[in-house]
Amino acid sequence: MVLIIFEGLPGAGKTTLIHQLSKELSLPTIEEVLDQNSGSLLPGDTRGFSENFFFNSDRLKYSNAKRVGEKIVLIDRGVFSTWAYNSCLNNKDILEKAKNNANLILKKYNYDCIYVYIKIDTKTSLVRKKKKINDSFDMWSFKKNLEKTKEFYDNKFKDIDNVIIIDGLRNYNAVLKELKVILLEKFT
Repeated sequence: MVLIIFEGLPGAGKTTLIHQLSKELSLPTIEEVLDQNSGSLLPGDTRGFSENFFFNSDRLKYSNAKRVGEKIVLIDRGVFSTWAYNSCLNNKDILEKAKNNANLILKKYNYDCIYVYIKIDTKTSLVRKKKKINDSFDMWSFKKNLEKTKEFYDNKFKDIDNVIIIDGLRNYNAVLKELKVILLEKFT
């Protein structure tokens, strides 16, 4: 089994691409946020939830993927997203805990994981998500948080062999076509 885990800034197109790839290639998906019963939650419905909730959601994603039992499973965000989110909180204790949680999950669920990093810039993220700038209720409306997250992804994924970096600023259909070719050639 291969888990294809999509990562990137809000507005990169991860969810849209996953749903389209699932439809066109008949691949199962695991949604972005799972509750304790493996039900899907919208990211906006999780305001105020602790980092533990999100790491538990990540654990559920990886274990649910195993239960699906298919050759390829598409996952909307993985443990790197939760770790990246925590890197924005400016709290060394939380960041260390996030790093430890991420490493535990990565060791425990040592499947074949391919990370697809859809790379966009922070300005594009804000425009695509139609964010009100500096909304105190939405950490993704702050350019500094998006910049920290982008820097986190850029640093983490530059030295990992199992990462496919996609230019998310290109035309959606070109990105979709590239991903279909990659999935069909390498994993089927």
